[in-house]
Amino acid sequence: MRGERAGQESRARVWAIKEIFGSALCFQPWRRTQTLRLRTVLDETHRSIHYMEPEIASMATRPNLLGYLEHHAPDTDGSFSVCIAGGHGVIISQKLYESIPAEHRPALDTGVAGQAVEFTVMGGTQEIIGTTLLPWILTTTSGERIRLVLHALVLPKLFMGMFIGNGGLSWLKSESWGGGRGPQFSFDFGQSGKCTAGDLGLRQPHEDETLTSSSQDRKHLQQMIHSSRVYKQQ
Repeated sequence: MRGERAGQESRARVWAIKEIFGSALCFQPWRRTQTLRLRTVLDETHRSIHYMEPEIASMATRPNLLGYLEHHAPDTDGSFSVCIAGGHGVIISQKLYESIPAEHRPALDTGVAGQAVEFTVMGGTQEIIGTTLLPWILTTTSGERIRLVLHALVLPKLFMGMFIGNGGLSWLKSESWGGGRGPQFSFDFGQSGKCTAGDLGLRQPHEDETLTSSSQDRKHLQQMIHSSRVYKQQ
């Protein structure tokens, strides 16, 4: 009898707490632990991707997309800049790759380490440290978050987190500009459907800023040329 009475009192206390604080707080702990499931629209894991002559045929200093790492350090939001421009190959920075927590970091394949990436605009080359299969997240203009797994070359020095060369990229269909906004990219992932992404936005400088965008570009260009020459001499 005592046990039954204690059980009734315990249930009564639980219901009282529910009435005071609400059911979401007391009875839905799964909300804290559930895993967000995203639709994977492109996975190059088993597609035997290989770039014979990877190149960056642009300055690659202006982001036009924002990506998110699938796994990232708890003190960051996992976001990184993406530049889609002239060139060939998907290239990520070593810094971005190493920012992924070790337990979730994709394997680095060093079989083609030393392959040169040519900077055709700035001159010089850099050598990759290897390749990896990078899962990342992109938000479309409709607000959907989609998942991509891309075969990427890992480069020690790259201003962007990721560079995507638009040459020979089968799933990139078009790029458009308008309204003073950033570019809009149209993608076609076959059976996974079509979508658009972009409009990262171009920050307008304040009146008291004396460093113009063109001088910023020149500064970035000088740094990239210096880095490229150093790697070419090694």
